[in-house]
Amino acid sequence: MTIASHPLVVDPALALALQAEATRSGKAPSDIASEAIARFLEDQQRERDLLQRRLAAADVDGFIPAQEVMDWIDSWSTNAERSTPVAGRD
Repeated sequence: MTIASHPLVVDPALALALQAEATRSGKAPSDIASEAIARFLEDQQRERDLLQRRLAAADVDGFIPAQEVMDWIDSWSTNAERSTPVAGRD
């Protein structure tokens, strides 16, 4: 694997926290930062994939109008609690 160098500018408090973690863990600050960035990027991709799956499902099933959801929530703990809204119902 080729290693690329990308200088990062961080605020002093973050730099101190990174150095403290490096000291505690015995890892280089750059290794900790690389691992954290990799996890962040993986999480971002997972969120994007989830959103795409949800949008695809919505294309099939439809959306529930926001006002219908809000009316349902407002009815909780009342004597006139509404049924759970259903997507795609006309």
